[in-house]
Amino acid sequence: MPPKQDFSLREIHPNIDGGKTLIPNMLTLVEPLYFVYTGNYKATTKYIQGTLAPIWNQVFAFNKDRLQAETIEILVRDKASVANEIIGRIEAGVGDIPTRLQGDSSVAPQWYGLEDKNGVSGRSGSLMLAIWVGDQVDDAFSVAWHLDAASVSVDKVSNARPQVYFSPRLWYLKIKVSGAQDLVVSDPNRKPEVYVKAALGNKVLKTRVSKNKSVNPCWNEELMFVVAEPFEDALILSVEDDRGDNRVDYLGRCVKPVHKITQRVLPPLPIEEIINLERYGVGEEPMEKFSSKLRATVYLDGVYHVFDEPALFSTDLTAPSPKLKPGKVGDLELGILKAEGLVAMKSKNGLKTIDAYCVAKYGPKWTRTSTVVSREGWAADRLIGKVIRIRLSTLEFGRIYKYAYPLVALMPGGVQKMGELHFTLRFIYTKSSGDKIYQYTQPMLPKSTYTSPMSVYQIEGLRNQAVRHVAMRLARAEPPLRREVVESMLSGRGPVWSIRRGKANFQRVMECLKCFKTALIWLDDLRQWKNSTTTIVMFAAFSVFVYYSEIVIPSFFAFLFFKALRNYFKRPRDILCLDTSLSQVESVNALDWQEELDTFPSSAPFEDLRLRYDRLRAIGYRIEETVGDLATQLERFHAIFSWRDRRATLIFTLFCLVGWIVFYLVPFRLLFFLSGTYLMRSPRFRVTLPPIPQNVFRRLPSRDDCLL
Repeated sequence: MPPKQDFSLREIHPNIDGGKTLIPNMLTLVEPLYFVYTGNYKATTKYIQGTLAPIWNQVFAFNKDRLQAETIEILVRDKASVANEIIGRIEAGVGDIPTRLQGDSSVAPQWYGLEDKNGVSGRSGSLMLAIWVGDQVDDAFSVAWHLDAASVSVDKVSNARPQVYFSPRLWYLKIKVSGAQDLVVSDPNRKPEVYVKAALGNKVLKTRVSKNKSVNPCWNEELMFVVAEPFEDALILSVEDDRGDNRVDYLGRCVKPVHKITQRVLPPLPIEEIINLERYGVGEEPMEKFSSKLRATVYLDGVYHVFDEPALFSTDLTAPSPKLKPGKVGDLELGILKAEGLVAMKSKNGLKTIDAYCVAKYGPKWTRTSTVVSREGWAADRLIGKVIRIRLSTLEFGRIYKYAYPLVALMPGGVQKMGELHFTLRFIYTKSSGDKIYQYTQPMLPKSTYTSPMSVYQIEGLRNQAVRHVAMRLARAEPPLRREVVESMLSGRGPVWSIRRGKANFQRVMECLKCFKTALIWLDDLRQWKNSTTTIVMFAAFSVFVYYSEIVIPSFFAFLFFKALRNYFKRPRDILCLDTSLSQVESVNALDWQEELDTFPSSAPFEDLRLRYDRLRAIGYRIEETVGDLATQLERFHAIFSWRDRRATLIFTLFCLVGWIVFYLVPFRLLFFLSGTYLMRSPRFRVTLPPIPQNVFRRLPSRDDCLL
């Protein structure tokens, strides 16, 4: 049996500044690393051919802690020669290299004479060179060719450097189609089946066929796309007549470049416009003048937030309109230190290797660390492990969190720990205490989201478009942020069934209802007089509350206040971590893992699919029975007033009459006291038979008898 893996959060103690020193320093959340920078006046990565005065302009950065020799040797070779003949060399002692501190000017390059093979300087020419010791804040750090990427070819070295990316600003493109006027159809004697088609790039949407089957159809429908800045596509609106048998008459169209469409930056809606349609079709030339018109409102909606992440985990909920941008709340600082114990993900020449980097995202900003390259080249980027999302509202302001976080991945054999990520985190609130409280009282989304809400299914469908736009735009950056990385960060889990997540969600519900279950058990113990002293004390307290009923609600809020105050001293101090018990990873068998990791549509063998289907039918049967029982009880409740069971409804009607008279004549306080006394009576005065209301309710009919 393999040893149990440790998925717990572990606090670390890195050597970081934390902003305690008086000297301005950007390295407050990461450990300073010192590099030896060597470079000349300009930067290039190609060797120069056919000249005696080449210019390379390349910067190298070697981790100082990894240098074993006492000198650095720089060689100039002739690539055109058969043996890469050495033209000249320069040696520099590591201890003699100057240190460049933050704020210092750049180190001036100098001419150094190249020594020939006999050790004579200057005969082989001179090399302009600058060499210094610096840290990650150095200006050359982002453009330097690092020792970790030494095995990468020149044309791929930029992929190994740290980068910052920004998601494009997303808008909703809305087309509210009202109707059309004076359409010219090919057959005036038939009723046209007219609809409107909107095409943007490779995405096509259609309205329903107009119910008004005439040359002046009406639709009153809205079509929506997601578009990204800068707007490069054109919207094509066309009116078409469906004649059946895959025959379509093209009645007219218009082309609107997206960058020329009206932008809605404040809540008032743009006015409807009359759009002239151009006649087009197969083998038909467009006409300059055409009487058919389309009544529609076409605009870029900037008062809604465009979701590109799951709504529950969104890091940015602002609208794209520049006039609705909220103010700055605070500063979030993240220091990614290192990773330990990573599992090799690929094989190169028989050796297990890994080219690891880390991606972090908040709002529209993406950051990618430098890639620690072990071998030349990259294949498709694969997910090593995903750190749990960190909610900023759970962070203490100003505190530096220093943790080693477990990297976890789902494998066919179960959950596997892929290593640990060491990072630091700090959130600094720049607002006052009053502004913090005010921020919590404001709606999270733009106001138009609540005044004119969109359906959940509509938002989710448009989110898929948004994810594709972001992935495509970041993949076009240089160097690109891979599409699979962006989709992994944004898409969340796919539309697949997982029995493990079903059990986990059920467990979450039961944990939330645990307090009610505990209260019911405690109340039943009081009723059963399991502890006579406790029952007598609670009955006395109940009598006091009945007599002084005005203190019931204040006492309830006082109880909640003191409970919250007591829990303050037991508040959690760590950020949330993976909970293997809640995730139900230990109670899942191999078949469940195969089902959860299967593709969509499934690629599993037929026998596995049959087993899954049979199990799903059994689970569905239990859910069906539960929903059926719930429906039966609800239908019995409605049947009380229907007189379908005349005797049961008569009993209920007489009970309501008696209750009306009793509650009118007897004070409510006395009735409440008598009800509590009856409820807490001694077990010796009780019977184990069901109560009368339950007997009457169970005899009521339901519509279960009408099911086929």
